[in-house]
Amino acid sequence: MRCLVMNGAEHITDIGLQAIGEHVPTLEALEIANAVKVSDAGLRALAMQCTRLNRLNLSSCSGIRGAGLAAIAEHCHSMVDLGLAECHQFEEWVLLRCIYSFTSLENLNVARCPQITDYLLKTIGQQCPKLRSLNLAECHQVSDVGVVQLAQKCHFLARIALCRTQHSEKITDTTCAALGEHCPVLEDVNLTGCNFLTDASVRWLAEGCTHLQSLDISQVFHVTDASLRALSEHCADLTSLRLNNVKNVSDVGLRFLSMGCPRLESLHVSNLYLVSDGSNRDFGLEGLQAIAKGCTSIKELNLSGCFQLVERALIALGSSCTKIKKLNLKACPRVTLLAVNALLHGCPTLTSLNLSGVQLCNNAMLAAIASHGVALKELCVAQCDKISDPGLWHLARRADQFETLDLSGCNLLTDIGLNAFLDGLQKPALTHLHLAGCTQITQDPIARLAFVCPMLLTLSVQGCRISARTLHSLSSSWPFGEVRVPTGIAATQSNAEFGIFPAQRAKDRRYVEETCVFWAAAVKIQNLFRARLARRQALINLEEARRLYVARRLQSIWRGREARREALLRKLFQSGIHKSAAKIQRRYRATRQARKAHTQMQAIFEKEFEKFVVLVQRRYRAKRAANVANAIIRARRKQYEREVEAAIIVQRRFRGIVGRRRFNLVQLQRLAREREEQEASKRLQAIYRGRMDRMKAKQLENERRLEQEGRNQHAIQIQAQFRRHLARKEMERRREYRKYVEQSVIKLQTAYRARRGRREVDILRLAQQQLEAQRAAMKLQTHWRGRRARSLVATLRNARRLQEELEIRSATHLQRTFRRYLIRKWARAVMIELIRAKQADHAMEVWAATLVQAHWRRIQACRELERIQIENRTRWKHLIDTYNQHGCGYGAPFYYNQVNGEIRWRMPREILMLQPRPACNQCDATASASVECATCCENFCEECNVIVHGNGKRRLHTTRKLFNIYGIRCDYGDGEFPSIWPTEMEQDHQSGYDFVNMAPKENYQDMLWKIAQFEPVVTGKWLKEVVDTTSSPVESHVSTDETVFDPRGLLYQEDDVDEHGNSLWESFYDYTRGEYRYYHRVSKRVTSEPPHPQPSALTPPEDISSS
Repeated sequence: MRCLVMNGAEHITDIGLQAIGEHVPTLEALEIANAVKVSDAGLRALAMQCTRLNRLNLSSCSGIRGAGLAAIAEHCHSMVDLGLAECHQFEEWVLLRCIYSFTSLENLNVARCPQITDYLLKTIGQQCPKLRSLNLAECHQVSDVGVVQLAQKCHFLARIALCRTQHSEKITDTTCAALGEHCPVLEDVNLTGCNFLTDASVRWLAEGCTHLQSLDISQVFHVTDASLRALSEHCADLTSLRLNNVKNVSDVGLRFLSMGCPRLESLHVSNLYLVSDGSNRDFGLEGLQAIAKGCTSIKELNLSGCFQLVERALIALGSSCTKIKKLNLKACPRVTLLAVNALLHGCPTLTSLNLSGVQLCNNAMLAAIASHGVALKELCVAQCDKISDPGLWHLARRADQFETLDLSGCNLLTDIGLNAFLDGLQKPALTHLHLAGCTQITQDPIARLAFVCPMLLTLSVQGCRISARTLHSLSSSWPFGEVRVPTGIAATQSNAEFGIFPAQRAKDRRYVEETCVFWAAAVKIQNLFRARLARRQALINLEEARRLYVARRLQSIWRGREARREALLRKLFQSGIHKSAAKIQRRYRATRQARKAHTQMQAIFEKEFEKFVVLVQRRYRAKRAANVANAIIRARRKQYEREVEAAIIVQRRFRGIVGRRRFNLVQLQRLAREREEQEASKRLQAIYRGRMDRMKAKQLENERRLEQEGRNQHAIQIQAQFRRHLARKEMERRREYRKYVEQSVIKLQTAYRARRGRREVDILRLAQQQLEAQRAAMKLQTHWRGRRARSLVATLRNARRLQEELEIRSATHLQRTFRRYLIRKWARAVMIELIRAKQADHAMEVWAATLVQAHWRRIQACRELERIQIENRTRWKHLIDTYNQHGCGYGAPFYYNQVNGEIRWRMPREILMLQPRPACNQCDATASASVECATCCENFCEECNVIVHGNGKRRLHTTRKLFNIYGIRCDYGDGEFPSIWPTEMEQDHQSGYDFVNMAPKENYQDMLWKIAQFEPVVTGKWLKEVVDTTSSPVESHVSTDETVFDPRGLLYQEDDVDEHGNSLWESFYDYTRGEYRYYHRVSKRVTSEPPHPQPSALTPPEDISSS
């Protein structure tokens, strides 16, 4: 795994990051935006493990303070993409350290980080020359200085965002000039809110960045049509342009844009009151008509707030721009039904349409949308007062394709219309439904909506007649939304949120839920197919097992018969001499075996002694090695402490040197500044002295000038009086001239009005004459028409009579035909009802058959399970091999399975499960051992096993598990004699028979007593055979307290005689108990009571039959 995206995982902590670092050291990309619980410790642990990390997103991670990011900068030098949006807690030194380490950085996102300054941008430009994308949104300290220094170094910059809402005066035309001059490959620029930009900035940007594809200059009020002309001339590859609230852009600018940007796909011109439909001038089209003609590839168009827009522009858009997918006509009051029809016919791929605030939006417009909106998924008709229930009836035809429907403020909508819309939902894709302000909507359709659309994410019902209690009761139907109910003052506000709104990551959870349904269906189909294959293979295996079982059974019967015949012949031919010889040989072999056993015991003792010596030596060496290791660890610890102290001293001295250098530098700067201040003061003093001298010279000159002015004062007064006299004469002349001009204008106006009045009188007189002529003509025409009408009356009367007769015949024929149609329609309805009834009967039959089949399959499955349990049953008994039939000596104890005839010398699993769990020899915890060691000859629990055998030489010891993962005792078979495993050695020690020497031990009689008291261990299912046996008609009887017998005897009945009639019971005297006991030669059972004939499965006991 190389990439891990966990944006929005708020509950991830440092433990999760540490686990990622330990298990995924090759991680290259990690995104954990909004992980507020992650701190510097987790990020540091990740940095030390994942050194190949080249993409990291830590946006809104408020728990990281700086040390973790510094660790990333220290270990991950190949960083290419870094996201630190909304991380205001990082200090400047952390960011500088990252910039100095990430020299290959290409993408940097520091949006809404107020600590970003011009100095930091200068450092980015110097250290990251390969930077291609930079996001500086809402970085208020960034100004022209930093952007210019960045642009001078980063010539490969392709995307930059400088949008802001405050301190817009820091970004001016200088920024755009620098970007245009030094960044020729710039493709995406966002300058939203930079109000101090002018047309010059856009022109410089367009001239330098000819590959510009996306430009956002929304809310830049000084931009005019000249900017669009510059974009049209230089940016032919422009695909996206946003001009929201740019008030100075008009139709002329859109014409320029259509001429030079034919690849434009997204255009946002909202709230531009100078944009209209455009007029057909002598030189061409303007406005939106020019856009429709020149930009035919446009897919997204936002015209909200353009109130001068009329249907002519929308018709042009519908006929030319056939690829439009999103269209916003919010607050465009002049949009008509004809315009909407043209758009729907011409844009078959239209998926989003916003008609909020359109005054002419009514039910007819919704009918047109329902008829022609084949791809429409989002529809907004908020604040359209003319929409009522019939409009929703029309929309019901396409109810399944809508994902977002906004009906806010439609006061005429009622429950009837909403129910009609819900009737059209078959496979609903509706995700967001807004009904705020629909005062006639009640809780009934909302309750129905909860069952029809369970995947709804948003339901806004502010202002509807729905209570908070109803919403809370229905909230369980929408698992991906949460109820929001305003309280206090917020409840009285019109924009308060009231309803169901998306929960955290609701869209992702909904996608997972929908996808899991298909996954579950596929898994179920696969399971059914695999089960079918498994059943087929199981039948084949069962047939093969049955065949092998029959063959083995026949072979076993034949071998048993041959063995019994051979034993009988051997018994008949054996004489007393042979018995004596056999007894002598037996004594001789016993003596030789005893000597051999003594020798072996001596060898075993020597081996055990040698093993104990080796064990003591090993433990001594281990202790000595542990002491040496502890000494080494202490020495290393002391060495580490000395190195830490030395490092601290070196760091302290280095900081001292750096501090002294910094102090010296500051002192030199202060001395230079004082020297500059001293020189400046000298210059100021010289300037001041020169100024004082000049002032004195100027004062002398003023005195001479005042003396000269005193001489000229009288001459000036005389000249002023003369000029005043001339001015009065000139003013009088101008007043007379103005009065003359006003009188002339009045005369001209009077003459013009008289002429216009005469012209109007002439026009009225001409109109009166024309009216009289028309009246005379009408009178003549009336007389002529009356004469012609009278001449046609007779003809019309005859024709009317004939027409009435024809209409009567036609009406009779139509009535007859309509009655026949009604009869056929009634018959067709009756036939449809009969077909539906038949289909319902057939469906009922199918349901009943399915129910019967399911019940039968369940019965078959129970029978199969019961058969498998019966096949897996066992019944273990503890017996004695008296005649050495199995080759381990006379009188050897063994375990016999009465079901399949298996023989075991050591305890099988079924009996081991009944034994107490061994204790741990290390911690002495009772019933806790799970592992046994053949080398240590001890039992250990899981913890002690890890401690003892986890390290050192003991990890080479031979160990094995006592229990599997299900807690069932492991069965390793009989093994070898003598055994090396503690549990088997304990069994051999407790047993009264020595399997190595094939001779009994001292406690042999005790073992025989335990075997006599041993109860058979039964596993599997036996109840069915018992029930079948006891419920047979031969053995059916009334059971009483006195006639109850053990049904286990019916399962394992022992024959008292062989096929020749000889008794299979033998008596012997038990010296330990001082009584005679009886031994069965076949089943090896020993009892103290004399055997009696037992009832067979077909013959009940005498007392039962008699009763």
